[in-house]
Amino acid sequence: MLWGRGGRRKDAESIIVRRFVSPLSQRNQYLLIDGEESAVIDLDDAIDDVKSALEANGAHLCHILATHGHSSCVQSVPTIRKRLGGKFLIHEFDEELLERLDPPLIPDGLLKDNMTLALGSFKIRVLHTPGHTKGSVCFWIRQCGALFTGNTLLKGQQGRIWGPKSMSLMLFSLKRIGYTVPEETRVYPGRGEETSIREEGWIQCLRSA
Repeated sequence: MLWGRGGRRKDAESIIVRRFVSPLSQRNQYLLIDGEESAVIDLDDAIDDVKSALEANGAHLCHILATHGHSSCVQSVPTIRKRLGGKFLIHEFDEELLERLDPPLIPDGLLKDNMTLALGSFKIRVLHTPGHTKGSVCFWIRQCGALFTGNTLLKGQQGRIWGPKSMSLMLFSLKRIGYTVPEETRVYPGRGEETSIREEGWIQCLRSA
């Protein structure tokens, strides 16, 4: 269903997902295309690559999605809007982080837990997974077995936390992922290589924590 660095693959239901890795921060940025509709997740410095991919596939950008509100995930939104279009969406609890930017960034809409976004024939489900930030989310496309986890779940580890309260929220979120998402689901994190829920069996051990 998904392909790695700069590549692409189609699954039986036609979705295309491309991953772009920032040469400076090593952060993952994702482009999803189904038919003429597309979405980006945590897009930063790969705007030119995304533009070329959209033109090659005859697609337009619908959603600019951020897994959380840190500047590394949202600093390029004004440029993305100007060059590619699309509506910028972020969880309501991270809107306050946008207000601290200079200049402040205003989203086109706010995400809430369990809401779904249409992308061609697919539905992107929003899972609120606080911990790294209060409004961190994962984007789950159950139809093609893909979970985009940002800085919540990485290969072999959790994302960065900021103290006891952050750890408590992160623990809750990892438990939720383990309960909710099927083990065959591929995980596409904000940093590092892809993994799967099955390969991250340690999060199942958190059920008793």
